[in-house]
Order: sequence, then structure tokens, then C-alpha cells
Amino acid sequence: MTRPGNSNHQPYQTVTGRRDRDPVTCGCCGREASGLGYADDRRPIMWICTQCPPIAQEVYRMSPKALSIFENNACLDAAKAVAMEQAETILSALFDAGITDLSAMTREQFEAVVATMTSNGSLSAIAQSTLLAFAESMRRQAEDGKAPF
Repeated sequence: MTRPGNSNHQPYQTVTGRRDRDPVTCGCCGREASGLGYADDRRPIMWICTQCPPIAQEVYRMSPKALSIFENNACLDAAKAVAMEQAETILSALFDAGITDLSAMTREQFEAVVATMTSNGSLSAIAQSTLLAFAESMRRQAEDGKAPF
């Protein structure tokens, strides 16, 4: 493990596709990095969050193809984990706006529902629950140590 500030290392390509010189995104799960990092002498630092040190070495050594398979699996796991919650949140917002027939909904009504969900934090909560489920799946897959193919 290493800490930020080591100028000998180049930015690391993170799970989310960013190249971070500073600890911004966890290279294992995509959440906010904590300032911890993992590196060897040949490759750049991979910044990680506080929950990912146990799997950092495993993820760091994965091929891009294997990591992509883990990410695809995590997307599916996250979608399954939060689908019901998301559907209930969206349907409740539509019902609260008096919309019970989706075929009759106008663009203005849709935009009003989206604006309400944005202002009351519902959309943010949906995004956060999806990100947390994705991160949990990435950690679980790496901890299981099973080859993703």
C-alpha cells in the first residue's frame, strides 16, 4: 500500500475510466478513494477506498478483459438489487403527480415529475443505491477469487 503524493507514479486508469493522479475514485469499486493506494514498481498507483484494501492486489493484477467482465457482472447485480426500489420510487412520484395512465402522460408532466424527484432527492437516492450495489458486487466478486469467465 502507498499514500498519495508519490510523484514517481503516473495516473491509474480507474474502474470508471478516469486517470487519477490524486485519490479521487477507488480503482476497485468506483466509490470515492480514501487516500490509500496500491502499486508495484512497474505500474501506476491504483487509489482505493477504505473498504477495498483486502481486494486491491487482486484487482490491480487483473487483466482489462477480466475487470470488464467483473464490471458487467456488477452492473447486472446492481440492477437486480435496486430494480424494485427504483420502480417503486418512480411509480410513487408519478402517482403523487396524479399520473395513472402512462400513455396519456405529456412531456410537461414527465418533466415536472423529474424536477420534483430531482429537488426532493429521489433521483440522487436511486443513483446512490445503484452505485453502492455496484461497489458491493465488485468487492464480492474479487473476494470470491473466481475467474470471471
